[in-house]
Amino acid sequence: MKIDRRSTDTRQRLIDTTLDLIETHGWSEVTLGGVARACQVTTPACYKHFPSKTSLFEAAARQLSTPRWASAPSS
Repeated sequence: MKIDRRSTDTRQRLIDTTLDLIETHGWSEVTLGGVARACQVTTPACYKHFPSKTSLFEAAARQLSTPRWASAPSS
């Protein structure tokens, strides 16, 4: 099974941008359309990855709850 690298890159950009926008504007001001514009993708492209604002928030929260060092080798 071939993984579409562009699709996974777009999904990650959407998550990263959402986290930036939440930090800057607060969750209540973040919209899927705003995230899409900030990522320079269409709103339908955003909906392809996340069917709702809640699903995007859940993905962002999962990323925040995963320690970056979890996969790093210990010294």
